[in-house]
Amino acid sequence: MKRLFSNCTKRILNPLFKVTREKQDNLKRRTHRRYHGAWLGTDSIICEESQLQVGDVIMCSSSVNSKNTYLISNASDGVYVHCAIYVGGGMIVDMVVPKIRKISLYELSQDYRYLTVVRCFGINKERQDKIIEFAKLCLDKKVGYNYFGAVVSPLKEYLNYLHHYVNQVGDSYAPKYETKKITRLFCSEFIVECYKYAGYVQRDSRMFKSDKWTPTGLAEDNSIFKFIGYLDLSVLRFVNPSDPYLAGNGWVLTDEGQQHLALRKIESEKCVEILKQQCKQERT
Repeated sequence: MKRLFSNCTKRILNPLFKVTREKQDNLKRRTHRRYHGAWLGTDSIICEESQLQVGDVIMCSSSVNSKNTYLISNASDGVYVHCAIYVGGGMIVDMVVPKIRKISLYELSQDYRYLTVVRCFGINKERQDKIIEFAKLCLDKKVGYNYFGAVVSPLKEYLNYLHHYVNQVGDSYAPKYETKKITRLFCSEFIVECYKYAGYVQRDSRMFKSDKWTPTGLAEDNSIFKFIGYLDLSVLRFVNPSDPYLAGNGWVLTDEGQQHLALRKIESEKCVEILKQQCKQERT
């Protein structure tokens, strides 16, 4: 019965997701959104668990254990199908079916091909405390999974992009905003609500309404999160060449690419030291 329901759902949703995916792709290319997450630094693209901070968002690629994640990937026209928030002590909190959970980062890594770490530009101790407080609040309430919201989020995300692109407007604010009642959330909706509770995202923001964002949408947007690296629990060879943080620079995943980056980092550090010495001589 469960398999029959799953097959029927796929047959209904696949045509809808195909149309949405094509429109998403076309719009993202017109607005250059595909390249907003481009990683062009000289540092290593590997992030160790010891480098994680409270509030970091863990982006998850296709699932190892579930074949249904391709629906999410196709619908949102991207490689990320899930996201979680790091709360310290090697633990994450995320929204899954049927409700919110708190598990270890290691457990999360067992379900996905690779994990990517991104960090809020404006993270600080006060906001970190607020994120932990919000996560605990949701855990205490045993917030359920927002099935319907997750299904329609790619369409809502596309319409949100389209509205801001066609009208050439930035973010705007609703004068009569009412605080969202936290009863059910899907994964990326939970992440946006965390940062609203922390005060980084304006609660009355029309652009960042939490139910209009997918994991891929958050990954491709460069106004909230910056790329930190691929988690060392995963393996570089699994990283999708279409990953928005590479923006076509898949060569950096190879051994040759990693060696070249290491050399560039050494050269960069030498240049910095030379500049420091020059500054000291000019001051004296």
